Amino acid sequence: MTGERIFLDTNILIYAHSQQDLVKQRIVRDLISANDFMISTNVINEFYNICNRKLHYSVPETNQKVKFLLNNYPIVPVNSQTDIVSIHFQEKYGYNFFDCLMLASALEHKCKYIITEDMQHGQIIENQLTILNPFVQAK
Repeated sequence: MTGERIFLDTNILIYAHSQQDLVKQRIVRDLISANDFMISTNVINEFYNICNRKLHYSVPETNQKVKFLLNNYPIVPVNSQTDIVSIHFQEKYGYNFFDCLMLASALEHKCKYIITEDMQHGQIIENQLTILNPFVQAK
C-alpha cells in the first residue's frame, strides 16, 4: 500500500487512540506508522463525538486527541457534492450514510484504499476504491 492514497475510517483512529482493544491498537498503530493517510472533516467530527460521549474522555483530553489528528493527517472537507454522492452510494451499496460519506470522500480525493472494519473487506467501490479490514487476519 505504500505510495497509494489511503483513507482512514473513524473506527480505525479510535483503536489507535484508545485502550479498548490492545491487539487492534497494535495492528492499527503499525499500519499507520508504515503508511500515509488522509481523513475527512466528518471523520474528525465522529472521532470527537466517540471520544467524548462513548469513551468518556474529558473535553481537554478529547480536544488534545483531535488537535493531534488535525496536525498529523491531511484533512479533506466534506461538501454538498460529497453528500450527493453519499446518497447515491447509500442506495447503490446499502451502507449507512456516514460510511457512504467516507467512501465518497475517499473517491473524491482519489484514494485507492479505505481502511475500516465496518464494511465488506475486499469490496471494490466504483472500480476504484478497495475496502480493507486490517483485522481480517487477526480474527
